[in-house]
Amino acid sequence: MNKSIYCIDRIKLHYKEMFPAGKRISDYILDNTEDIINISIKELAEKLKLNEATIFKFCKYLGYEGYKEFRAEFIRDFTLKSNIADNYIFNGEYTGDFVKDVFFMHINNLKDALNNLSYDELNKAVTLVKKANRIIFFASGASLAVAFDSFTRFLLAGYNPLLFFDQDSQRLLSVTLSKEDMAIGISLSGETNSVINCMKNAKKNNAKTICITSFINSTITRFADVKLFTIPIKSKYQRLDMNSRMAQMAILDCIFVKLALSKINNKESFV
Repeated sequence: MNKSIYCIDRIKLHYKEMFPAGKRISDYILDNTEDIINISIKELAEKLKLNEATIFKFCKYLGYEGYKEFRAEFIRDFTLKSNIADNYIFNGEYTGDFVKDVFFMHINNLKDALNNLSYDELNKAVTLVKKANRIIFFASGASLAVAFDSFTRFLLAGYNPLLFFDQDSQRLLSVTLSKEDMAIGISLSGETNSVINCMKNAKKNNAKTICITSFINSTITRFADVKLFTIPIKSKYQRLDMNSRMAQMAILDCIFVKLALSKINNKESFV
């Protein structure tokens, strides 16, 4: 796994598919971030009533050589995140001012998404979208708002996007895709069946595919040529935070702006 991903964010990204004891370890770490800085593997095992081999397995699962490397990376990342805005959410502290609470939560989520964004994957997405005859969006529920926002931008910029709001129409559209088309699947969990099926159909028809999700090993990633990730804020509760929508929109905006700048440099017209 990419070692540039922050330790805490790596735990969040892998939480959903983590083995049961690994989830217990994750919950403790996410709830007691400052304790981990000074705790040994033996002490952590005793606190959680687990054996040290399970802690070691957890570290290996996240891509570390062992607990020593995990803790070293954790301390480094904790230090890097120690600015006012990050600690505000990182430590689960709230001021009681709901306006500041909401803004800081969005700021924190966007910062995490930016810090862990793969520029290589983003540039691949731009290249594929630029070459596509049609840009088809597949989304459901809250992600539809993200898809519609991006659909509108591409439409006004003179591209050929398509978005249907009902699942049946999306499914029918997905079987008409060809190798000239680009499918963008948006799912916070990466497990939305309707979106997964559409992406599967797109791949069968040799269309290029991009997924935007919050979990690295989710099902939707199996059918994506390009994988772009946001960071779930409250993954330990196994439910999806609405704040990731902002990060999803930001990622799609990055693709759009890069394409728009390319049009300007090539003196192409906008609608």
